[in-house]
Amino acid sequence: MLRVSVFAAAALLAVAGHVNAGTVYSNGPLNGNANAYIIGGGQSISDSFSVSSPTNLVGAQVGVWVSPGAAPVSLHWSIGTSALGSDVSSGISNLTNTFAFTNSTHFNVFESTFPLNGAVAPGNTYWLTISFGSTTTSSVLS
Repeated sequence: MLRVSVFAAAALLAVAGHVNAGTVYSNGPLNGNANAYIIGGGQSISDSFSVSSPTNLVGAQVGVWVSPGAAPVSLHWSIGTSALGSDVSSGISNLTNTFAFTNSTHFNVFESTFPLNGAVAPGNTYWLTISFGSTTTSSVLS
């Protein structure tokens, strides 16, 4: 099973471009022990963010939980102007993973990064949505 922790959805959006570089939004440090949401089997999670200047998004980092013996592989993502929306951009990305720890419920917790794209402007609220997470053992990503 793959679970995304509260740290997840728009947890850490990275930017590049001539206007802005660095982190646009962080939902705080990885907890890994509470409030994980399944992002597989048709379930999705969205989190909102905004920017203070025109921004080209290039990547995101999420905290994920997987069953023992599994590793995160990929997920679907979208950026929209509403929760679960995709009117800005969307795609499927492979994950680059860093093992963090095994939590108190015996899930392995990873910090996973993935590329994305999309140009966003100040004055709007945007939503990063992730869904259809997969693992090396075909279990659901949380």
